[in-house]
Amino acid sequence: MFYSEYGYNPNDYGGMSWVWGQDYCFSFGSVSNDVSSLRYAGHGGDCRISSLTLYEHEYFSGEEFYSGIDVPSVPASMSRIDSITTTGSDWTVYTLPNYTGSQVCILAGGPPCYVALVTDLADLGISTVRSFRRGCFSERKIRLDTPHHGSVVKTRE
Repeated sequence: MFYSEYGYNPNDYGGMSWVWGQDYCFSFGSVSNDVSSLRYAGHGGDCRISSLTLYEHEYFSGEEFYSGIDVPSVPASMSRIDSITTTGSDWTVYTLPNYTGSQVCILAGGPPCYVALVTDLADLGISTVRSFRRGCFSERKIRLDTPHHGSVVKTRE
């Protein structure tokens, strides 16, 4: 993930491009010559290893919270969550702690990297994530067709 602003576009504006997959080539879109920060989503060594990352803003910007295990209570420091990445397996997210409240199962894409990118939490029909666990534990299932590359520019409001 490549960001035009230092600190991963912490103020919820700027250009952002992402790419995922193995041996996948791409050309930068909106970020082009303006990359000021970058970060890896998922496990650093293998995109097939299960992980879920929550992001403060849409399009994977701002603060992040990463885990490869079930989390019964998302830390209070992550008061706002607007986007998600998953790798390796399906994950169920919940709107309340301890795997309660409204839930939705995020189905991972196909091989070789099992990836799902939720650019806007509203796409899942929920307003926040307060707990999550590996596997599919909801009748509501969403499979997102995540392109291997994407770009966006968010302007100041």
